[in-house]
Amino acid sequence: MTSENSNETNDGIRFVEDERNTILGIFDILLNEKDGIETRKERCADAIEQLFKLFFMRKLSMTKKEISTHPILLAAVEKFGISAEDIVGRKRAKHIIAARRWVVLKMRKEKITYIDIGKILGDRAHTTIMILAGKR
Repeated sequence: MTSENSNETNDGIRFVEDERNTILGIFDILLNEKDGIETRKERCADAIEQLFKLFFMRKLSMTKKEISTHPILLAAVEKFGISAEDIVGRKRAKHIIAARRWVVLKMRKEKITYIDIGKILGDRAHTTIMILAGKR
């Protein structure tokens, strides 16, 4: 695998490297200005605060997932008495897997594609959905 391919498959690492390079570039500009040391320190402190806020907000938006309100998912919540977050989440308890499988089977009866079901159920791969449906 070439380094170019590894960058394509490691988006998280590439994201961190891009952010690091951006931060270093900002500080390089700030520290090489002709202003006095106190002005540069103040600008660096302001830049750190802004970058922290930017990174923190981006991290929040990356981790927060919107839960689908698909009618079949909502029916499973009622039928199985568990939350939609549990059904689309990563927990693997038997009763949660049973509810997830029920959702997959009902959605397949409605002719929803494996890819779309995967998106509804927490960005799962279509092959995972095929396994839940018993087709693989």
